[in-house]
Amino acid sequence: MSARSFRERHRNHMLDFLMKSRQLHVDWSIQLSIFELTLARSLLLLLWHEVARSLADLRMLSESQNQALKAQLVEHEALVREMYHWTATYHIKPSLDHNRTSWRHASLLNDPATRKLGKEWITEHMFHNTDAIFHQYGFPPRESFEHLLHDFNFTFDDNGYC
Repeated sequence: MSARSFRERHRNHMLDFLMKSRQLHVDWSIQLSIFELTLARSLLLLLWHEVARSLADLRMLSESQNQALKAQLVEHEALVREMYHWTATYHIKPSLDHNRTSWRHASLLNDPATRKLGKEWITEHMFHNTDAIFHQYGFPPRESFEHLLHDFNFTFDDNGYC
């Protein structure tokens, strides 16, 4: 074999190797692009079963909230019925002064929620009638209580009692 044919064959092998190398590089670039697109698409899009599971979780949450609200509605309706019954059957007992009625003998219901509302009603009734009661028993208006506190005279006996 001559040196010339050897170089020719070597050159052909090198060209063939270079062509295959370039083709592999192109194939590798295409495969990499496909992989990157697939990865990007999978990151952007959720799988259908993940979406279905999320929607099912949200549905279960809303159903449980709905049930809790319905139970709360039943409790509030019962409270309204009890308070309506309490106010309908409430009879104010006459006070010592027959011209005025008194709330002092009101009885409260046993249920904690209705008992609390009854206490609030009695407290508001007392607050709104404070001026009238003070006036009825000869006390000055509430605005002048500072002067009232300085108006007391105490007399003590030898045992220290008033």
